[in-house]
Amino acid sequence: MSDLHTPNSRAYTHNACGNTTVVTDEHFTAICDPFRLVTGTFCVGCESHFPLKDFVWADTGEVIADARERWAREAPPAVRTLNSSLGCWLTLALGAAAGAAVGWFAVAQTGKAAGIGAAVGAVALPIVWLGFVVPAVTKSVYNWDPRHLK
Repeated sequence: MSDLHTPNSRAYTHNACGNTTVVTDEHFTAICDPFRLVTGTFCVGCESHFPLKDFVWADTGEVIADARERWAREAPPAVRTLNSSLGCWLTLALGAAAGAAVGWFAVAQTGKAAGIGAAVGAVALPIVWLGFVVPAVTKSVYNWDPRHLK
């Protein structure tokens, strides 16, 4: 998938009213990524939000919710694992363990420092992992960019 032709928008149609909305930029990336928690989107005609099952992609006619499920199934196995609940729980546990170790060894060698470090690590590592590492790996190693999916 070439970055030279990475789409930055796509149109979808609301089944209830028939109006078409063009989604762009970060909203487009989010709605296309089957591993992001997106349950609905906006209709410009109705001026309100509705579930993804109420919209179809204008160019293919496929229900957006169905397309996202298919894309998740068709993603490379490693991409599915990196984005799975197991991957999330592992990063939470690893972050807590790393933070506790830093708090214990680098700060004060007390239970309180280890606890604070564990809490910080349990928050920081998943943010870094899910926000930066997973997207970078899926794009660079697996050449998988959900904005290209049809």
